[in-house]
Formats: sequence, structure tokens, C-alpha cells
Amino acid sequence: MVLSGIFSGDERKRKEQEMREQRRLPPGQSLTLKWPVLHYGSIPRFDPEHWDFGVTGLVAHPLRFTWNEFNQLPRVQTTSDFHCVTRWSRFDNRWDGVAMREILSRAAPQPNAMYALITQSKATRRMSPWQISIATMFCWLRTTMANRSARSTGIRCG
Repeated sequence: MVLSGIFSGDERKRKEQEMREQRRLPPGQSLTLKWPVLHYGSIPRFDPEHWDFGVTGLVAHPLRFTWNEFNQLPRVQTTSDFHCVTRWSRFDNRWDGVAMREILSRAAPQPNAMYALITQSKATRRMSPWQISIATMFCWLRTTMANRSARSTGIRCG
């Protein structure tokens, strides 16, 4: 009996080769079919009563949303590849949530704002030019990652 597919790893190897041939897998990356969990410290329990999402800093309209308010915002769906700096890639991921474009259009970053500092917890921060954040980032906290979210999440423009 020949084992194939998910049980033998053949599916992952076949898909990785396919992605290399299509030039979708960057050099040095390995394909994964799962979502590796890389987190510093323990993962806080999700409590919708204490969760909040804020936008502060160099914005015309500082924002703060409760979980219920955040879930009332317009939602979008998109599909994209995810390439992690820890050298793994996952393809054709479906994302569902609130677009960063929606959040920042409401906050209206001031002309001298150059960066967005995005925090999820004490250990999770990312800074990028806010113009890139508008075009590429996606608030998808309402879906699968919501169960792992910290007490507060936010964006600081500056």
C-alpha cells in the first residue's frame, strides 16, 4: 500500500514544487499547509467585554471601538499569499474582516504622519509607513484570530 497526500507529506512537497515552478515561492522559503503558531509568551484569553481597538497619534479623528462597534464596520474578503520572515509561506489564504483603508479613512492621518505603529499586545508590534498600511494591511480580528487577540489592539500614526 502506498501512502500519499496529507499522510505522507507528498501533498506538501508536490504543492511546494508547484509554487516554485510558478515563481510564487520566494527563494529560501518553505511551503506549509498549516498555520505555525509563533508567539512570545502566553496567549491572552479573549474577552469581548474588555477588548478595544484604537487609533491615536497624528490623526484628525482619534478612534476607539469596542468589540461590538468594530463588528459593525464594513467588511471585505480577500485572498492572498502569506510569506513569513521565519521562512515559511502559505498560499491562497482567505481573509475576512475590516480593511485598514476603512479604519484610516475614518481616522484621517495628518499630512505629517509618516508611520503607523500597530500593536496587538506587549510583545506584538509592527511599524510601517502608514501609506503602505492603507494599501496592504487588513484587520481580520473578527475571524479566526479573534480567539487569540489581546485585550486591546491599536494603531498609532506618527
